[in-house]
Amino acid sequence: LITRELESTNAKYRSYVSYSYYNEIEDSYQNIVNYINKKNINKTIKVIGFEHEQISHEHFTEFQNRLKDNYEIADITNYVSQFRGIKTSEEIAYIKKAANMVHKGIETAINNMKVGTMETEIGGIITKKMTELGSEYTSYPCFVAGAERGCMGHYTGDQHKLHDGDLLFMEIGACYKRYHAARMHTMYLGNDEPGFFVLGRKLIKEGLREGIKMMRPGVKACDVDIIMRDIIA
Repeated sequence: LITRELESTNAKYRSYVSYSYYNEIEDSYQNIVNYINKKNINKTIKVIGFEHEQISHEHFTEFQNRLKDNYEIADITNYVSQFRGIKTSEEIAYIKKAANMVHKGIETAINNMKVGTMETEIGGIITKKMTELGSEYTSYPCFVAGAERGCMGHYTGDQHKLHDGDLLFMEIGACYKRYHAARMHTMYLGNDEPGFFVLGRKLIKEGLREGIKMMRPGVKACDVDIIMRDIIA
């Protein structure tokens, strides 16, 4: 692991692999080359892997030109994400804990919802509850969108106040030990829920039930998605 000097404190605390670092005024690429050359003094390293989607052609060429030995360059794009695709029981427990934090945060917001509440207030209520439960940070900004603003992608909420009859869309994520979980939830502010809202909720719940029933080893995520979409659509 090679990182900036500032981040090396995190590497020491959070990582179990050996690490090296460079300061802000050093040439980061040359630092990586020096590290590889030092590690390969006995010429045992033959292949260097790159995630080609994460580095420009210009930077890749510059790095390759600085290497003093001839290495085989392998494309390992998505290797890490594939490796992380299978979770240990401990990792799953962390994700479930984060999911529960999200659930409790949204539940608290719903219980405190009333006409005149600002979207930013709702985000604050959710964040406060999740951090009280141990969430280290929100996985991303709280997306809290009332009325027509619910149609805006990744809308982060502002000073708009809720009105009677508004739909409120929330997309919230929590983090526990760097493992994340997220949830989307839409609620209606008022007494008489409109028919389309009642029907939509029914179809979504049915789709989720069927999707969960279908999830088992060997089944592709896209196939689960198709089953759920067919029901909801």
